[in-house]
Amino acid sequence: MNQFTQRSFWTIALFISFNFSFAQQQLKGKIFHNSLGQNIEVIYASSFAVSGPLKSTPDNEQESEEFELEDLKEVPIRRAPFDYNNPNAKPAEGQEDVVWQKEEGTRKNRSVNVNVSGLSSNGYPPDPSGGVGNEFYIQAVNSRFRVYNKQGAGQGGSKGLSYLWPGSTNDGDPIVMYDKHADRWFISQFQVQSKEILIAVSKTEDPKGEYSAYTFKFNNFPDYPKYSIWWDGYYMSSNSGHTAVVFEREKMLQGDPNARAIILSLPNMITSGFRCGMPSTADGQLPPNGTPCYFFTIEDDAWNSSINDRIKVYAMETDWNTVSNTKVEMDQTINVSPMKTFFGYNWDNIEQKGSSQKLDAISGILYYRAPYRVWSGHNSVVLSCVVNLGGNRAGIRWWELRNSGSGPFSIHQESTYAPNTDNNSRWMSSIAMDDYGNIGLIYNYSGPTAYPGIRYTGRLAGDPLNTMTIKEFEVVEGQGAQQSVNRYGDYSHLEVDPNGHTFWGTAEYTSSSGAPRTQIFSFNLEPTVNLNNIYHKDLKVLVKTISEKEVSIDVKGLHGNENLTFDLFDSQGKLLQHRDISPVQGDFKVKVDGENLLDGLYLVRFGNENFQKVVRVVF
Repeated sequence: MNQFTQRSFWTIALFISFNFSFAQQQLKGKIFHNSLGQNIEVIYASSFAVSGPLKSTPDNEQESEEFELEDLKEVPIRRAPFDYNNPNAKPAEGQEDVVWQKEEGTRKNRSVNVNVSGLSSNGYPPDPSGGVGNEFYIQAVNSRFRVYNKQGAGQGGSKGLSYLWPGSTNDGDPIVMYDKHADRWFISQFQVQSKEILIAVSKTEDPKGEYSAYTFKFNNFPDYPKYSIWWDGYYMSSNSGHTAVVFEREKMLQGDPNARAIILSLPNMITSGFRCGMPSTADGQLPPNGTPCYFFTIEDDAWNSSINDRIKVYAMETDWNTVSNTKVEMDQTINVSPMKTFFGYNWDNIEQKGSSQKLDAISGILYYRAPYRVWSGHNSVVLSCVVNLGGNRAGIRWWELRNSGSGPFSIHQESTYAPNTDNNSRWMSSIAMDDYGNIGLIYNYSGPTAYPGIRYTGRLAGDPLNTMTIKEFEVVEGQGAQQSVNRYGDYSHLEVDPNGHTFWGTAEYTSSSGAPRTQIFSFNLEPTVNLNNIYHKDLKVLVKTISEKEVSIDVKGLHGNENLTFDLFDSQGKLLQHRDISPVQGDFKVKVDGENLLDGLYLVRFGNENFQKVVRVVF
């Protein structure tokens, strides 16, 4: 949410823009109405450009730069608190959270793999976000971004966010994603005054190469945008009327300036307070072609006496060919164990050691992201938010929801993580699931005995349900208290490496001066407990090209001979080939025939209900 407005004077010469008259023509949006009577707005990019390669340009900011306190700016809050209307809300005053995990996990942890300083922000909050690819990690904060290798070393200095879009400013709220299904990078920020969303998609897998840069102009300012990757689009919600948006992923991957955005609103959503649904994002494989993108919100019975504490699930179906068929419906409501999300009518919520200044809890919404995984026999999505345990001590409520095919979701796991070894708070979380069903959880930690720092925990797939079993690990200890400003976060970001088992996170902590700092870190869950993976050890997957239209896939290192499924999908998630596999002594080899397929990128998944592996093949 930063409005750091210094422009890079040399950027204009590094961009190739398409014809301005063409841009103006495409800017004219259209309004459609679907069978549900919903307004559907379709817009084209108001501008399009191709950036110069990052690696061939000078750095406009040095990686060592840290902003001094007097240079920091507080970003205005653009949201209102939810109203507390129900005096009979549960849990009642003095009653405990009934799913509170009070004991810390006992499984052994170990040090993180990578643990390095990230970029400093020029304001409060830093909004750290990061995506991880096969060889690189990109972090972005308010005002700038930087490429790192997977040992944590910066690859050149940082660059202002405006670098990617000619004539833009460093307004912020950045999000970085790595679209592993297409081997492309996604970087976004917004523009406050012009009410725009800016999206850049790399033209190749190289994060230091060229980007296709799009500008989309909205009717209302799309504050706090949150994105996901789905089979038919890049989906977005925001704290505005634009709560169900999809961008045309297929064309953006091609660098087509005619890429569209379709804009709807989530129906029957409580519009007071903080409006931001969380769109499901495809970890693992892409969901099958035709799967709607699910958006999730939470509702507290404190806001309205006629509702229960619950999760609302929306389903958005997009039809790029006949736009009027696009729709978003409230699919179901799932009652959850009683929770209190209310921290007061201001943003002075979380206590810090040695300071009377409190920090914003970002309450009433789901934290970023909503990772969705396709398994053999079911689908999973994991979610998290902050809850008030009493006296504004914060804990993290988390869920794993499951459904079968297109059936309704139900709660598979639910718990509030807040070990009772101290009276400190845990909040600003981000949650993810790896290829084996293990769950990682990162979060901030602060209270009467701690400055704001970063920690993680997790659980293994076979552990007792509803419990984070990994002993809490301190990624970086807070070094001081933030003074005079309550803005903090506004989010953390946890991703899973394309290798399927390494978690990569970025979050804020405070320096000794109380200034915001960020950290980049990675960790594994299986190795931390000194267990061999029970499904494979030293798995080797060799993809070999036999001819232009045939590849072989040789897999070695599986434990036992459990039956597997082997599936071939196109880049839109459509199932093209399926077969059942019975490994022999932990090995199998198959040939994939692409004779009847168009040239391009395809995805192969093999696994069962216990694990999965996704690899790319090209014909």
